Amino acid sequence: MKKDFINIKTFAAALIAAACPFFAHAQEAPAVQTFEAGKKAVIKAENIKCDRTTATAYGNAEILYKGSVLKADQIIYDEVNRTITMYGNVRINKDGSELKADYGTYGLDDESSEFFNVEGSTDEVDHDGKKIQGKVYFWGDRMVKTEKCTKIDNAVITTCDCPRPELHYHIHSKIAEIYPGQKIIARHSKLKIKDKTLLGYSRLEFKLGKKQQSLIPTIGNNSHDGWYVKKNFDVNLFGNEGTGHIDLYQKSGIGFGLKYPYALGKNGYGYLDYYNLSPSKTAIMTENLTNEEKKRQVGKKELRNDIRYDLGNGYYTGLSIGMYDYQYPGEKTSNWNNYNYYFGRNTKKQAIYFAQTATDYNTYSYQTRKLDFGQKIGDGWTIKAGGFNSGYAGNVESNNSIWRYYTELNYENNFTDATLSYIRSTNNEVYHLDRIPEINVISKNMYIGSIPIKTAFTAGSYREEPVGLHMERGKIYIGVQPFSMDIGSSGILNAAGGFQQILCGDGSQKYAFSGQAAYTHTVSDHIKVKANYYLQNPKGYSPFVDDYIPSYSMLTAGAEIHNKDYWKLSMYGGYDYMYKTSTSLITTLDMKQNDKMRWIIGANYNMDTHQFPNFTSELKLDLGGGYSVENWMLYDNVNNKLTYMNIGLSKETHDTVTKLLYRNKQKEFWVQFYLKAFPEQPVCITPNSADIISPRK
Repeated sequence: MKKDFINIKTFAAALIAAACPFFAHAQEAPAVQTFEAGKKAVIKAENIKCDRTTATAYGNAEILYKGSVLKADQIIYDEVNRTITMYGNVRINKDGSELKADYGTYGLDDESSEFFNVEGSTDEVDHDGKKIQGKVYFWGDRMVKTEKCTKIDNAVITTCDCPRPELHYHIHSKIAEIYPGQKIIARHSKLKIKDKTLLGYSRLEFKLGKKQQSLIPTIGNNSHDGWYVKKNFDVNLFGNEGTGHIDLYQKSGIGFGLKYPYALGKNGYGYLDYYNLSPSKTAIMTENLTNEEKKRQVGKKELRNDIRYDLGNGYYTGLSIGMYDYQYPGEKTSNWNNYNYYFGRNTKKQAIYFAQTATDYNTYSYQTRKLDFGQKIGDGWTIKAGGFNSGYAGNVESNNSIWRYYTELNYENNFTDATLSYIRSTNNEVYHLDRIPEINVISKNMYIGSIPIKTAFTAGSYREEPVGLHMERGKIYIGVQPFSMDIGSSGILNAAGGFQQILCGDGSQKYAFSGQAAYTHTVSDHIKVKANYYLQNPKGYSPFVDDYIPSYSMLTAGAEIHNKDYWKLSMYGGYDYMYKTSTSLITTLDMKQNDKMRWIIGANYNMDTHQFPNFTSELKLDLGGGYSVENWMLYDNVNNKLTYMNIGLSKETHDTVTKLLYRNKQKEFWVQFYLKAFPEQPVCITPNSADIISPRK
């Protein structure tokens, strides 16, 4: 197993980018004199001297400009060049960021700057779209900020809040260049733990706003693939950024792929996705493979290319092509190809969409065509029309091809949404429901006090195939939408319900009542109870399959007893009145003690069979010195076996967490290492990094 300590790219981007903003809120010193430098800058100081082109401020000098607070022992304002020169105890505060320096200059028009012997911190840094935890701290000999780039010489960056001589870790770069929102280039960088260099790179370049690729491959072992190594890497072709990856499997062979977005001029773009896995030749030649072992040796080729181009004036077109090839030892290759072409227009008043798809799989093919048109014809009025065709060809019956076409007239205002529909279909051997025509009116929520009410009305002539049923049908609905209400000082009621009536032209009718209610009551500081009831009771008959309404009647209830942060006992069960059976009684005991130990024990009790189907246990124990141990398990009492038993050992420091995890039943292990400040996927050596085995953080 390769020992992996850190992913320098995934957190170096955020740490170096921290130097870009300036930061926090400081106490204002008393000002004796005030001078307005232009319309947006105000200078305050104990003494201000002015000549024709400059103003010099001494003693607690301060400038307020565009939300920034700039302070120094001495500030010189140059009106001609619109610059500020600052000397001694320089402080700049803006939007939660702070910069300290010995001296430097600041441009008022473009906010360009140059400062020497800088030190700063910020709590407004996002990495990969997520805000980091805590602050980022940085130091540098010189920092130059322009409109396009911020450069820091001899930069030291970290999220550790210890004094600089005692930093647990930091990144040291001779030159760090930050292009806001675009990329970071770090030259001659070193990752140091305490004073020891762990990793070093002559040059790093990565994009901001994108998930960075790890410089360290993922290494793992499992029963399906054996040992494997996976490596992702950035690909730059013709100015477009993509991702490549290589997978080496002990049992499955070698796989490689490419995910590549690209531009087609100013108005078009595409996306290419390719993967090829060649199974092990030794495995293919082996004749004694079981079916399960054959599946491990699957070879596959996948190619998908999506293209879209905007034609202007709301028009667009696109094409998607996919080719897939799967092969198993001793079996015929499975081929699957498909394409989708579409053309459309989308504006505030008009929508057009046409698409044709075809899928070929071995000896048969499936094709569809779709056309939709929508046009606003007045205030609240919209007309729609379209058609859909689908069908098979090949070694299956081809008479299941069907055409469906429709027209709709819709009207919507602040009170109702009404639609008049006309839908017809061909082929009486394929199931469908036609509306010839139908009107459907749905009200917006109306309120009786704080209770929301909704009503609906449907009427029309219906035809259902292949049964050949054709008659008039109508529906009426009135219902209470979900709402919440306080009952006294300790109870909360959540409820909803409704009534639906169906009337058919042959004289048959069907109706149904439905309702649900949940009540929570806090008995005391230590006891809480909750009950839920769900009911739907259909009566009568309708000849249309589309009118099926399920029936149910279920009561669930539970109670929770707790003693502040020390322990909590909960029990929850229910009874199904429709099927005259009880649900399992779920009991959980959650115990804590002085943040040193947490133990959760769970059991399911089947009230019909009077058995305990399974038991669960989760334990976390603080061993001291930053070490802790975790154990989670499930015992199957019906089959008398241990379903899983997982153990984890963690080491937590001021800034990092390292975990060794082991799954007893699967005989698998992996190592995780991550910085607390970065809320993202940790560096992981694992059989399957997407398999979450820790049920709680």
